Amino acid sequence: GASFHVEEKLSAGERISIRQGGATVGTWRIGIVPDKAPEIRFGAPPKATARLALEVRYAASDDYGVTRVLMEIRRENSDEVVQIDLPLVTTAPKTAGDTSFHDLTAHPWAGLPVSLRLVAQDALNQTGASEDVKIVLPERVFTHPVAQALVEQRRELSIRLDTKMRVARALAGLSLAPEAFNRDLVISLGLGVASARLRHDHRPAAVPSVQELLWDMALRLEDGDMSLADRSLRDIQRALQEALARNAPDAGSEQLLQE
Repeated sequence: GASFHVEEKLSAGERISIRQGGATVGTWRIGIVPDKAPEIRFGAPPKATARLALEVRYAASDDYGVTRVLMEIRRENSDEVVQIDLPLVTTAPKTAGDTSFHDLTAHPWAGLPVSLRLVAQDALNQTGASEDVKIVLPERVFTHPVAQALVEQRRELSIRLDTKMRVARALAGLSLAPEAFNRDLVISLGLGVASARLRHDHRPAAVPSVQELLWDMALRLEDGDMSLADRSLRDIQRALQEALARNAPDAGSEQLLQE
């Protein structure tokens, strides 16, 4: 009842005074300290590991704490940007640095030249960015002829969207030689579904869904079910790494470990 409260965001000034009528009730000297944007850089040039994962090392800093670190991947002559969050070891550290590994061999851009950029964010959503680094994303090498053809058609869909009809015809042509994929019914059905979807589904999500299907078929031809199991394992490992970084409850981390 006898107390008063006021809030105001200050961006300039050296003194706060309270006046009542013509008298000064109280005065305080202050200093405004600006919240600078964070800084981030590559700790080492990004590179492919022996298992074809992309190794990314970063170093970031902020005067009040880094709240988020991510990597942006861009292709030349394309507005599309892929963002990947990088782990922070602690919550809002003033200095942060880590090395993370990312299996991007399943991404449609694998094998294509891209630009990588690191971005750091603080609590005010101010951002700082690193310099761009150009690399070729690591890609998996397939030995099965049909798997090679599927991956090549998949890449064509990434380079030029106006090739949908040509890729649809190529997939339909592959289905006419079932002996090339040991008459695998799953592959035969997949080729038919992918070709039909490219011809008749005009939604933006159609092409990425077909690319995912082509990748799964290529893995099946090359390794059987083992590659699919390996991909699931890497997904769970990534989820566990993120859970540990954000101090998730022990029960959730334990479940991921069991999986």
